[in-house]
Amino acid sequence: PTAWSSGQRLPIEISLSHTGGRAMCTVSPLRRPVGCDLEKIESRARAFERDFFTEGELAWVDRVADEATRAGWVTLVWSAKESVLKALGEG
Repeated sequence: PTAWSSGQRLPIEISLSHTGGRAMCTVSPLRRPVGCDLEKIESRARAFERDFFTEGELAWVDRVADEATRAGWVTLVWSAKESVLKALGEG
């Protein structure tokens, strides 16, 4: 998304995200890339992880997260990746 006022693009970058009735917006001055992602912590299938995570990311989640906390760590990695993709204009 881009921010406009009176037909002119504003000299800022914005990123939007929403989930579960909540939303957020991040603003960066001087048109510096920015990305944000808001996700609900929930269990995701291992197939999801294999599709979207690198081998290194999978190994890291497997190493740091026990089953009780795995959903939070997977969500953290996914949200970070989405934020970066948005900042790059790919998300």
